[in-house]
Amino acid sequence: MSNTVLNKKIVHNHNKKRNVGLIYEFLIRSLTKNIIENNSEFASTSLKILKTHFHKNSEIYKEFRLLNSLFVTTVSSKAVAANIIAEARNVALNHDTKKINKEKSLLIKDINYNINNESFYKQNVDDYKMYATIQSLLKDWRSSTPDIAKVAVLEDNLTEWILTKKQGIKDLESQKSKDVNDTIISVMSEKISKKYHGVLNDSQQDLIKEYVISIDGNNDKLSSAMSDIRATTQSSIKNYMSSNSDSFINEKFDNVLKIISSSDINMINDVNISHHLSFLKLVEEIAV
Repeated sequence: MSNTVLNKKIVHNHNKKRNVGLIYEFLIRSLTKNIIENNSEFASTSLKILKTHFHKNSEIYKEFRLLNSLFVTTVSSKAVAANIIAEARNVALNHDTKKINKEKSLLIKDINYNINNESFYKQNVDDYKMYATIQSLLKDWRSSTPDIAKVAVLEDNLTEWILTKKQGIKDLESQKSKDVNDTIISVMSEKISKKYHGVLNDSQQDLIKEYVISIDGNNDKLSSAMSDIRATTQSSIKNYMSSNSDSFINEKFDNVLKIISSSDINMINDVNISHHLSFLKLVEEIAV
């Protein structure tokens, strides 16, 4: 069987539902889309699934970090690429396969029951082939009876990928001192920027990024960002009202100021994130 035919077969037969890279991407898209559209209930569902299944102690989170680090890494030396793949193989062998499979089944069940949308698994993803390649490699590396020819083709494909400069993804030298999760967030932010270019301004994209980061349980940076947004919005509105005599507009702004001053506005949830996205858009419009 030729490499081309084998590659097509791998992609065609790949099970999206058990690919942690794709599932994470699908959930991030669902979360972002529903926040923007003010569908707080659906956004909460996606975020809850992320928090439940991709926490730091889960085995699929460990697999996700490994998959994504291979996806984003770029080097210029074929020898270095080979060493990276060899090290990744060793890491994959240390994963608990039974636990991974059990956690993936629970994740799929959670998505099917709580999201229950046929289109969820049908989302188009850039570089889908590479997601499939890496996930297939992780599975085959752990197999007691791997298909050697298939593994060789997949490793060749991954080597070429690692040697290819990826737009919007930092190379190994610039990311070596950073935690892999920082790189994951950077890639995720790049995808949000591309998907919602012209819909979200930079500040709104940054807020969504911080909201996603907070799934790890550290809300300090997000809380600080939200506080700054409220202060900036309050100042911008008051400055605008001081030079504007339109009572109708000023009444609307008074309502916004009441929301900003409410005791519940500093709570981190989908409704308040939506409010803060609106604050950022309002500040942008006032400044025009």
